[in-house]
Amino acid sequence: MGFILNIIATPLGLVMWGAYNLLNNYGLAIIAFTFITKVVLFPLAIKSQKSSAKMAVLSPDIKIIQKKYAKDRVKMQEELTNLYAENDYNQMAGCLPLLIQMPIILGLYEVIRNPLTHILRIPADVLESARKALELTNISTYQSQLKSIATSAPEKLNGILDSQYITDIQNFDMTFLGLDLTQIPTFALNIAILVPLVSISTMILSQVITMKLNGQADQAGKAVMMPMLIMSVAMTSLFAFQFPIGVTIYWIAGNIFAIIQSFALNAMHNPKKLRAEYLELKKQKQKTAKPSTKKVVKIKDSEGTTEKTVSKKEYEKLRLEKARELDKQKYGSDNDAVTEDNENSENN
Repeated sequence: MGFILNIIATPLGLVMWGAYNLLNNYGLAIIAFTFITKVVLFPLAIKSQKSSAKMAVLSPDIKIIQKKYAKDRVKMQEELTNLYAENDYNQMAGCLPLLIQMPIILGLYEVIRNPLTHILRIPADVLESARKALELTNISTYQSQLKSIATSAPEKLNGILDSQYITDIQNFDMTFLGLDLTQIPTFALNIAILVPLVSISTMILSQVITMKLNGQADQAGKAVMMPMLIMSVAMTSLFAFQFPIGVTIYWIAGNIFAIIQSFALNAMHNPKKLRAEYLELKKQKQKTAKPSTKKVVKIKDSEGTTEKTVSKKEYEKLRLEKARELDKQKYGSDNDAVTEDNENSENN
């Protein structure tokens, strides 16, 4: 897994390095880096939005089918499959972009967590040797710790890192808006605690806006999305106090760009507009559709009454048989008497 992440993180690290050298500010470089990655992943976001919008369009019809065939799971699945096929909807279409994004997102974290590797271009094996020599056990934050050591106690790095590397680390400004981005937030009442709170707030706002724009703000949508939202809040709260502030700044920037992106995607594939178009098309099809030649009939046998779909010809045949059966029940005795008189006349 680490090998794959390194492959993904290497080109992303070059983007981060370029952003820092252009802006000469670590915080702004993180924001620019976040924007660039959002732009690169935008085509996948379009596919995901298109799938979500189509699901919102078909959702009322899906509910009708689920209610109608609640006791027949096989028939329900058959009807749902037909609905998806008729409307060219692939259930996996919305999941695929998310699956593709997962290793990319992990690669992004790798870049943000390791600025000495990707911005200062210090070889990873050199930094790893320094980590072991200083017995820094937290792999996720050790590069931030190295920055703190180089600033407050550089003598500890003598004989571990080259003097040029120590100087580069000391001169590397990792502050933004007065915050030390190498710092890990705590629950102490200081300005640093605002960063996780802003991250959680923007994440909730982003999720709520996306739900409303995609038509998932109803009771059914909330039932599906709320557990995911609660889990996201819990995970964000946990990690925000485990990683350096620089990583959390990336999350905040990502949430803000996600909100802007949601409005852009909604304008491109608006569920309400697509639903109206779908209903109009459905209405037109019903007007032009030929009357069905199929009929549903009820057939009684020893096992009970069952429904069967038959062709028009079969229906007419069954209807005629039923009419003869009724005639026989009604006039059977009279017909038998007439038949018997005719037979006696012939014999005479």
